[in-house]
Amino acid sequence: MKPVPEDACGAQTVGSLVGETLTDALQAEIADRSRAAEIRVIEPGKSYTMDYRAERLDIKVDDQRMITDISCG
Repeated sequence: MKPVPEDACGAQTVGSLVGETLTDALQAEIADRSRAAEIRVIEPGKSYTMDYRAERLDIKVDDQRMITDISCG
């Protein structure tokens, strides 16, 4: 089994976007810049799996779709 790089999802590359409003265009830009294998938008009040995937980029947003956190997961 190959070791997974610490920032396999590219969160550090796009972390400066916390505080921005997530639009379809911004999500596409994040996907392009991060080169994450998968992107998951985590919205308040919704259910999500708790499995951890180092290559998946999680974008947490609030009720107004403002990005509150970007991390691997």
